[in-house]
Amino acid sequence: MILFSNSSIMACPDKYDLKKIHIIFNKIGDDYDQLNSLFQKFSLNQEGSINPVTPELYEMCFQYTMTAKLAPIWNLVGNEYFVNNRDFLIAKGPQEGVRYHISIRDNETILKLKPVKIHFIKSDNDFMPGEWIRILPSLNKAVVEECLDDLPKSGLFKSYKDIRRHWKNIVSTLQ
Repeated sequence: MILFSNSSIMACPDKYDLKKIHIIFNKIGDDYDQLNSLFQKFSLNQEGSINPVTPELYEMCFQYTMTAKLAPIWNLVGNEYFVNNRDFLIAKGPQEGVRYHISIRDNETILKLKPVKIHFIKSDNDFMPGEWIRILPSLNKAVVEECLDDLPKSGLFKSYKDIRRHWKNIVSTLQ
């Protein structure tokens, strides 16, 4: 909600504590006033003082904000690809995408884009414990520990939406 409150605000979850977020905004003008009203409206607390932005924090906030604002039309796959299809998981055939790279130097942000075709190979097989797979959206290599058809009742996640939100935040903080 903070990201969409003002076009000049950028934010991202903290790498180490998902209950914290970093926000980049203009201290002068409407950004600060709008943030204060959002904090009051949602009973949020500012922790610590307002600090200058580091290049690392700027890059993390820029990537997270860009990903959030492009979704769901463009979806992040891996650390460097966007696929242009909201239904990319069920679509057949090659899909349009871009490979991107962001770099921050001095006071300059460089965004490199290269058009690509992305091919997803879907498996109808059941996955076996101990099997190596690549997982979406990060494309990290993982070992299957167990396969479930339904979410466990004792788990932290109550719905697919909860899992999706968790993965989206995790992937964005790992970039």
